[in-house]
Amino acid sequence: MKKHIPSLLLALLILLLPQNIVSADTGPKPEMEFTFVDENGEPSTLSIESGVLYECDLADCSDAMPLEEMGPQRFECKEFSCYSMAYGYADYFQLEISFADGTSQKSNIFAKKQFSANYLVTLQADHSLGVEEQSPSIPILPLVLTLLVELLLAYLYVTFKNKEIPNKRFLLGVLIINLITQPVFTYISVISQNMGMGIYCLFAEMVIFFVEAIFIYFFMKKEINFGKALILSFVFNFASFFIGLFLPV
Repeated sequence: MKKHIPSLLLALLILLLPQNIVSADTGPKPEMEFTFVDENGEPSTLSIESGVLYECDLADCSDAMPLEEMGPQRFECKEFSCYSMAYGYADYFQLEISFADGTSQKSNIFAKKQFSANYLVTLQADHSLGVEEQSPSIPILPLVLTLLVELLLAYLYVTFKNKEIPNKRFLLGVLIINLITQPVFTYISVISQNMGMGIYCLFAEMVIFFVEAIFIYFFMKKEINFGKALILSFVFNFASFFIGLFLPV
């Protein structure tokens, strides 16, 4: 029974979390990046003072509410660009930007199709903002961070906790399985976000936990029993999940 405790804990943890936090791993989080240009398509020279990203459930944005800031979830602007990251987004959006010349401009209502969405914001002559989504991109940095976290924990385990395990083989096993599971999770995250079905991310997290445990067990069968493999997989995945809550990526 004890060997099943880690899996039960992980399942309970995931089920109790709000759905918009399920994918808050160091794995990829939905994000939006806004680049400002003038009517000629040239980079804007009008500095941004501040900005608000409104989320809407209704297509006309009559229910618009500013994006809530919590943990790494935020909307922020630099001099000529803005950026947002969130655990999950609504269906529609609208920008309101205050510029250095004292003007404040609102954008058209727009949607988000891609997991990591890039937008071109055009400063138009009628003092409005035209927002258009550009080609998609898939974040690489969260994948690298997840890999580094799990490799670090694996190294600490074989260095201080269980020195009898062949450390190179164990680290190689952790590296191999993460090079398989993390790209798969990224793909599922992108698809589920685009389809508005975050339940796939929840299922993927649980499957990856068991797959990594099974792989570690068979890769290190002589040194690690299945119960220990479950515990290690739980610790690795929970650590990357927990650290990911506080990383701005």
